[in-house]
Amino acid sequence: MNSNHQFEAGITCPLREILDDAASHVREFMKSVDRITATEVLNHQVVNDWGFAIHEEKRSFNYLVSISEVRPGYLSVEEYRDGTRDLSVFPDSIATNGLPTAVLVFHPYYRDDYEMRCEGLGRWRGRRAGKSIFLSCPGNKPTERPPGLGWSPLTLIALKGRAWIEETTNQVVRIETDLQAPMPEIKLLAEHMDIEFGPVTFHEQKDNMWLPASADVYFDLRGRHIRRRTLSPITCFSASTKSKASQHRSKRRELKTRSHML
Repeated sequence: MNSNHQFEAGITCPLREILDDAASHVREFMKSVDRITATEVLNHQVVNDWGFAIHEEKRSFNYLVSISEVRPGYLSVEEYRDGTRDLSVFPDSIATNGLPTAVLVFHPYYRDDYEMRCEGLGRWRGRRAGKSIFLSCPGNKPTERPPGLGWSPLTLIALKGRAWIEETTNQVVRIETDLQAPMPEIKLLAEHMDIEFGPVTFHEQKDNMWLPASADVYFDLRGRHIRRRTLSPITCFSASTKSKASQHRSKRRELKTRSHML
């Protein structure tokens, strides 16, 4: 991660207020959105030790992610590309999932798993933006990422990172993350994610909500250096659709239960 960031001196940074406002936006997001759809464009490169691409391919998907609270304190994330969760749709069958869930590090369910401190105010796209750095809590075992953000549901990942939070709205506009240390046990020696968020307007809401718009991902996995760029113009289903979608899933679960009983 690039550590050469400039901050404005002599400005107080009310960390608790910033985190509480960011958490309220995340909770609002969870209440308002049941499904997010997008046309995802993926540029995949295998690069050599000097960063030059030796193989490149592009793919596009009809992307859908569903985020729900299946029980108090537990969030579930399901991602589909072209209607499937099969990893073979990705180049080299290596999935990069969970970009919409990166912001969940500020959710009260996960926030206490990280040590956060505010570095002050800096610049982002010509605007002043509050910045905070978040780390896995020292002395604890590696913290599990928010649901959907990881290589497998059983892999515990220790992260360090920086979030850019807009000064006036306390909306998360950018998140960078890195591994705290290489993980040779799964042959993951490096990973860097840089996710930018953009405003999306809901048809039935006056306010914009900031959702992932693009992401750059680099990882050193199983002896290969892979770089990916993802662009995802987003369309959202609002609260009324959430209710209908939730009812539809409940009916499907009921039908599955009946079929198992038969």
